Amino acid sequence: MHTIWLVPAIKIFAFTFAIYNVIKAFYDNRKNLPFIWKVWKRFRFGMLLKILVMLCLMFLTFKLLVALSPIFGYGWLNFFSSEGGNILISPVLGTLSSDSLVLRCIPTIFLSAFLISLPFMAKLEENIFRRGCHTLSKITVRSILFGLMHLIVGIPLGFAIALIIPGFVFADEYCASYNVFIKTMTEKESRNEAVLVSTTYHTLMNTLLLGYLIVIAIMLI
Repeated sequence: MHTIWLVPAIKIFAFTFAIYNVIKAFYDNRKNLPFIWKVWKRFRFGMLLKILVMLCLMFLTFKLLVALSPIFGYGWLNFFSSEGGNILISPVLGTLSSDSLVLRCIPTIFLSAFLISLPFMAKLEENIFRRGCHTLSKITVRSILFGLMHLIVGIPLGFAIALIIPGFVFADEYCASYNVFIKTMTEKESRNEAVLVSTTYHTLMNTLLLGYLIVIAIMLI
């Protein structure tokens, strides 16, 4: 009897955790809010084209893996929700099917706040996976870890593998920028600027993905 409460309890926890994650990003960076605009103003059309090509390759890889074996289409979140997805987003998107207009508006508000916090989250990941990554062996290992790390949030195995592609792209942008900056800057300054470049690419990718979800959320209100 007690098990019938398990899935609803997990969904409530996931919903709360998703909102907490965004609030924490803003709170931790409350003294550095101008960083958001610092990243956004660096977006360029050439970057957009690179990211769009990369996303096409990423989703194609995911589709091919799922076609190879259905197991690649599942993550741990599927044990609690048939839709699966990402624990940072999916629980909130679930309110789109509610009969309440207020609840259906929550995803749009949440995703918009999430979108604004993206530069902070991207910078954190870039510092972990790209900073100091200057050799092919390090790029390969960290790119693989970058993709598989996303399994923690419940995304399908195939999508985590596909995310290795952005890992290599961001690392390439980091290294190319570092090699330019090191000619006129100190080691620390060069790494900081190179991380800012890869953070911009990372943020742009996530902005496109979240932007798509926001459009869907608005259409379903």
